[in-house]
Amino acid sequence: PIAEQSGLIHHITTFVIQQVIKDLKAWKDNGVEHQAAINLSVHDIENEELLPWVIKNIKKHQLNHESLSFEITESDVMKDPQKSTKNLLAFRDAGFNLAIDDFGTGYSSLSYLKYMPISELKIDKSFVLKLNEETNDKKIIQTIMSLAKNFNLEVVAEGVENEASLTILKQLGCDWIQGYYISRPMPAEQLTTWLTETKTLYSNTSEKNENAHTN
Repeated sequence: PIAEQSGLIHHITTFVIQQVIKDLKAWKDNGVEHQAAINLSVHDIENEELLPWVIKNIKKHQLNHESLSFEITESDVMKDPQKSTKNLLAFRDAGFNLAIDDFGTGYSSLSYLKYMPISELKIDKSFVLKLNEETNDKKIIQTIMSLAKNFNLEVVAEGVENEASLTILKQLGCDWIQGYYISRPMPAEQLTTWLTETKTLYSNTSEKNENAHTN
């Protein structure tokens, strides 16, 4: 909020995007291609100069638009759904995947969901952290997943911190998972090694590779 109110959010956003693009390029040069998810403020979405700048930097580093996806929180979207939809559509038309972050906490109007140019819903971690203990959380996630399926959206579960929650999410048919059970944050230069070791680990067990979003 302080960064948004002071106008510094744009500087922070451009710094983060530049660094992510550099990391994506370094990974690609090492033979590993990822898609990185970047959180945007509603002020970023309203900044008409941001999208052309992102496209310019993507081309400069010879990356595909699929290399980046963007997330905006549900509460930000609902401040002005019509305007947010229009601005997000420009990102989607440019070939970037979009996700609604922290879904389930922003009191969104479902009537706007059908118009949003998004490809993913990210279930807020408050419904996932104690999924193996709270029956009501499981019911909420089932409802969100059913809703997402009807809109042809993929679902990301945030806050997966134990195997029990992972097992339940697999049973429910969740598309992607994100959380400390997969990995804690790490320096960019360590990610390729970690992916190689993780792939080897899973290939040596009866359990196939788990999908994970890395932010």
